Amino acid sequence: DKIISSLRSKLVEAEKSQGSLLQEAEKMKADIQTLVARLEEAEGVACEIEVYKSSCVELQNTIDDGKKEVTSLKEKLRRVTKASKDNEANIEELTESLVR
Repeated sequence: DKIISSLRSKLVEAEKSQGSLLQEAEKMKADIQTLVARLEEAEGVACEIEVYKSSCVELQNTIDDGKKEVTSLKEKLRRVTKASKDNEANIEELTESLVR
């Protein structure tokens, strides 16, 4: 009778222990699901950051191209201005020679 009682109490303890382990396993499963969801969010953010970086690189390239174009246009303007001044000087010189 004592043996049966002892075995029953051990069985009850084992069932309680198993129940606790099952609860702990469920909590771990929930934690893992939360971590997976956070990882997916982080991957999404990382992807957005890569797209942003790519856009920044494209924008910087456009800015660099624009700066080169501005430099080129300034040089053309300088040449045209010089040619215009030279032409004005020639016209003035011709006008003076006609007056003489």
